[in-house]
Amino acid sequence: MTASSRPGDRGITCLANNERVPKDDLRIEVCGSIDELSAVLGLVRAENIPAVLNGIIFRIQNELIAAGTEVAEYNTADKISAGHVKQLETEIEQLKKPLGEKPFRFSIPGSTKISALLHFARTVCRRTERRLTAFYRIGGEKTAENSELLPYFNRLSGILFFLAVDSG
Repeated sequence: MTASSRPGDRGITCLANNERVPKDDLRIEVCGSIDELSAVLGLVRAENIPAVLNGIIFRIQNELIAAGTEVAEYNTADKISAGHVKQLETEIEQLKKPLGEKPFRFSIPGSTKISALLHFARTVCRRTERRLTAFYRIGGEKTAENSELLPYFNRLSGILFFLAVDSG
């Protein structure tokens, strides 16, 4: 197996269905952003973090693989479901409880390394959500049908925010 391809030298890559597209195709942008998000979460996991946080992040990284395969239109049973969205909602509510009814305010990243990395992951997640929205808007309707990807990334950025606050 070779690690390089000649079409890649011309800015072309291949989708799961063997369709060749430019490397700046929005679908490739979304997949790359999902990959980047998983890598940032890997930086968090590489730190000395509580086992519970490690478990949440590892689960999310596995869900991101499912999200990427869904965007790339691989024929796989692994898709983001309403159950994934609901799980994030439940975890967000649990993380919000200790904060009480305090009004929302923006948070300045950097109080701890873990918190800063989680805020970084949150911003990559928001970019992923924006790129996915653009992809759907200009022609990704086939992928968008019955997809839970936008709600998932919206909730994912929420839990990353609360994990960052909790880690700061």
